[in-house]
Amino acid sequence: MKTATNIVNRIEDNTDPREVLCTTYQMRNPFRQFYDGVASELDSHCYYQHAYAADLCPKGGRVLDVCSGRGLLIPFLRYRGKKPSVYVGVDIKPTNAVWRLGKDPRRPTEQKEWGFPLMFVESNVAEMSGPVRNAAGDLPFDLIVFTSSIEHMQPEAQRDTLVNCAKLSKPGTTLYLTCPVTESGRSGYETQFRAHVYEPTENELKDWLDAAGFAIHRRIGLCTTVTRFRAALTGSALLGANYLYEIMPRQQALPTIAAMYPQCATEIGYLCHKR
Repeated sequence: MKTATNIVNRIEDNTDPREVLCTTYQMRNPFRQFYDGVASELDSHCYYQHAYAADLCPKGGRVLDVCSGRGLLIPFLRYRGKKPSVYVGVDIKPTNAVWRLGKDPRRPTEQKEWGFPLMFVESNVAEMSGPVRNAAGDLPFDLIVFTSSIEHMQPEAQRDTLVNCAKLSKPGTTLYLTCPVTESGRSGYETQFRAHVYEPTENELKDWLDAAGFAIHRRIGLCTTVTRFRAALTGSALLGANYLYEIMPRQQALPTIAAMYPQCATEIGYLCHKR
């Protein structure tokens, strides 16, 4: 098998995903989507998972944002009451990270000061431990956030990125990892979205996390689809999910149903701690 070297925005019809190092397509800016009144359930769960991740930061903690992209985590760290001592964002594509130029991730045409240091590290995250230490020092991180990104790279790189996260951790470091759910019997290369290279199975993720020294504390449902929850749920769970879908807007209902019934989730979060 050839070594994957191509960096592309997304997988096109004539692209073999096995030959792609990574994709750099980003989720939409949920702040903008809500402002314009056109947010979908994807924007909702993107917003919610970053808010949840920020709440995991201890006051004055060191935060590492893996595949930081446009830096959506930064505003939540500033305004949810637990400002970090430093925020380090790592990404292979600097132009995605407009915050490195002092711009506001919510409104990238505007400048913004956040009240804590921001550091950008350009690196392949599967090889990031050395570059991060060179830029931010040898102190381990208290919180590592890795949201909706692991599926944008090859499975070997996914495993290696978790190993690099472990190298930048200490016992008790929190890792918050989110990714799509791969249904049983489906190849990881048969992805839900063109932006994804390989969607790992839960067994693969659990094995890689365990090998890297991370213990899973909680599995959290982040989003689902109507087709998925109606196929996966039965009895009182299905009645409850249908009721929520009837009384809430779709953008609110689908993340809520996934959180209450994670067995039907199409996107999940793992709350982990370093052993």
